[in-house]
Amino acid sequence: MTWSELASHDGVAYPPDWRVGRGASLMFVLEAINAEMPIRLVSGYRTPAHNAAVGGAKGSKHMTGLAADIKPARTGDTVDQLLAVVRRLERGNKIQLGGLGIYPRHLHVDIANRGTRVEWTGKGE
Repeated sequence: MTWSELASHDGVAYPPDWRVGRGASLMFVLEAINAEMPIRLVSGYRTPAHNAAVGGAKGSKHMTGLAADIKPARTGDTVDQLLAVVRRLERGNKIQLGGLGIYPRHLHVDIANRGTRVEWTGKGE
């Protein structure tokens, strides 16, 4: 994973001053998952304008650099298999998530501190 992969799709870089704290933590999670199953980043950081343009939640963790949407990189691997990898890494205390969104074509992973871990199932992409 690279910082350029986490950039907003409207051309704005992942903010450099976030790369030490929150960014490093998010990057650690993504690299741990990628080491178990190759992933492709669908969406990382989003500017508020880009988040609105794609219909993201008003309080999206993508806007604060705490979230990424991922999917399997290899043909034939499934979101269900990726979900199993993420759950195994969590159970083994290899990664810690604040939120996990399960969608038909991707997973949303975030490191936001909500006080409790949350999980949801989405219908869209």
